[in-house]
Amino acid sequence: MLHNVEEEARMKRILEVLDRHLHLSLKINEVVGRLSEKRVTLEEKMIRSYFHQVGGNMMELAGFFHRALASATTPKGNTTDGYAQAPLTGAQSGQIGFKCTLTTVQIRAQSEDFDQLLSSLESTIEELLKVLRYDLNFVEQYFEFNYYNKLTNEETFLADSQRLLDQFKKLMLG
Repeated sequence: MLHNVEEEARMKRILEVLDRHLHLSLKINEVVGRLSEKRVTLEEKMIRSYFHQVGGNMMELAGFFHRALASATTPKGNTTDGYAQAPLTGAQSGQIGFKCTLTTVQIRAQSEDFDQLLSSLESTIEELLKVLRYDLNFVEQYFEFNYYNKLTNEETFLADSQRLLDQFKKLMLG
């Protein structure tokens, strides 16, 4: 049980963002899978690569959220009830030099930035999934060239996901 109502509300919101991330990750996997069902084109390869990179950044970011939450919610000091001491050490976290002292207030603030990225990415993924479910020939003939141009010239999901990842790493490790 958490210590107070505000803490519970923060945790609930952070977990909602992480749940949203998982749902969007499944959609990214569906995109990549459906693209592999059609004839291979350069644009299709580039779209798949782009979403693999964005998905990788998002998964790494989610891992950092979980490590930060583990540290923030572990009882502090020496305990006799079997809990690990906090903040987590590098060996406990899987990160060399890791010593996270973030609070759930700081973690929630970071999760709001992550949620904004997820919101903007979701509509783009849904647009692609809609046509992939409709007709793969249409995707190949009329859609994927313009879609890839839009991804690379108008959207900044890859750069934004990398920026959020770097920002959270710096906050946690630094």
